[in-house]
Amino acid sequence: MNEEIKVKRRTNSIDRTGEKHITNEGFLIEIIECVNSKNITVRFEDGEIVKNKYYYDILSGWVKKPNRSKGEIHYTKTGLKMEIIEYLTYNNCTVQFEDGTVVSELNYSNIEKGAVKNPNHSCIHGIGYIGQGNYPCGVDNKVTKNYRVWNDMLGRCYNEKRQQKQPSYKDCTVAEEWYNFQVFAKWYEENWKEYMDNDWHLDKDILIKRNKIYSPETCCLVPREVNGLFTKKDSCRNNLPLGVIKRGNKFITQTGTKNRSKHIGSYNTPEEAFQAYKEAKEQYIKEVAEKWKDKIDARVYKALINYQVEITD
Repeated sequence: MNEEIKVKRRTNSIDRTGEKHITNEGFLIEIIECVNSKNITVRFEDGEIVKNKYYYDILSGWVKKPNRSKGEIHYTKTGLKMEIIEYLTYNNCTVQFEDGTVVSELNYSNIEKGAVKNPNHSCIHGIGYIGQGNYPCGVDNKVTKNYRVWNDMLGRCYNEKRQQKQPSYKDCTVAEEWYNFQVFAKWYEENWKEYMDNDWHLDKDILIKRNKIYSPETCCLVPREVNGLFTKKDSCRNNLPLGVIKRGNKFITQTGTKNRSKHIGSYNTPEEAFQAYKEAKEQYIKEVAEKWKDKIDARVYKALINYQVEITD
């Protein structure tokens, strides 16, 4: 009697992994896991997996494909409601979110687990969204440059902690069309040139002085040297005009960059010092414009050549 039980147990534990069968509905299934004859997992050709089946039912063709139909309601991990509006196969489902966004070619198990994202949900700094299009956020586990620039732009305008550290971005905004990463990425790719590198920056206020809006019309890509021409340290000015510092009874001015500073002179009044700074600074800007003339946008070159330094800057 005990010997018979042992034989049955050995029979029940035969590994059937890899066996293929046809169901009574005409579907090809493959056994991908076999714990015992009463606990077998099979996979349909479209990738759908069914667990806990009896081996006898598999042999008899009684394994049925789960009935999925449109109308099923699920929720993403972030709590967004979605409805299955089309079920073609286990690996090809379509859902619609409450905002009307439709996402196709989804794996059903990902829908069940909530591992689906609404590309039009504003989840980047509370205002930006990835959108639907040809521009990915990352390639080979690396963030793309256009996404990094876009994310940084939104952070300057809508991240309060960022603005506390960089108060010059207070009241800056982004054009509504650029909330969509796909729209920004298209503009960025169209304006990016082969000779540009990581030292080229997105600028919003060279074309239009004191501009506070990032948009396709107001932005341009410029090299670090050009972008640095207009960096100001307002906290160090002590109510003096731009480019002027006080030493003793004299007002001193200089121009250039951190790596290249040129002393202009000492003056009796801040107004005199500023006038000297204005002339030197405008001349320096023209020199830089000529240096980069063949690579910068023609609009940028024109703006630099015509740039006016004002005492209210």
